[in-house]
Amino acid sequence: MGNSMRMADQGINSEEDSDPESEMELEEEGEENGDYAETEEQEEGEDNDDGDDNERVNEDEEEVEEANVRDNDAQKDAEMEELEKECMNLRHEEQDILKNLKRHKDEDVLKGQSVKNQKALWDKSLEFRILLQKVFSSSNKLPQEPVRSSFCDSDETVQKAYSDLITSSKQTLESLAELHEALLEKTCLFVKLQMGQQLVTSSSILVRLVIHKPADPCYQFFF
Repeated sequence: MGNSMRMADQGINSEEDSDPESEMELEEEGEENGDYAETEEQEEGEDNDDGDDNERVNEDEEEVEEANVRDNDAQKDAEMEELEKECMNLRHEEQDILKNLKRHKDEDVLKGQSVKNQKALWDKSLEFRILLQKVFSSSNKLPQEPVRSSFCDSDETVQKAYSDLITSSKQTLESLAELHEALLEKTCLFVKLQMGQQLVTSSSILVRLVIHKPADPCYQFFF
């Protein structure tokens, strides 16, 4: 029994002797656990920081995307406005072209009608000149000086007839000349002919054709 007591005392003493080591081990384990906990907390903090950073990055990316979308929308709006302006300009240009074409068409119609009228006047004046040529040729066969004076002195009716013939002939020739000059002024038509090494206008040619005075002296009483 005494041996048992001694062994128990030795066991207790051994346990008491081993308590500091156990405490150190426990402290080390606690420190390790604390370090592990701190590490976990740091990792969790880092994870949280990374999460915050990711959230900020995502927010920044979303803001950038929204800004890009706004810029794209603004650019599209600007392009649409530019296209609308171009369309309006094209419409205005088309309307101007149509107006010009219509105006040119109306002008061409008027010019064509004027040309037809002028051609008709030229044809009529030529017809009158041909008809008058016969009359003037016949008038040249009337008695000339001095026989004409004796006829006029003997009868006032003959004198009046000669006077009326001369007056009407002059008026007719002047009217034809004025008509030719007016036609030439409107149409600006010039005919180049070589007459005595000189270029003359068609007006002078027409006047020469209408008011041509032959060399026969019997025609002198008209002028």
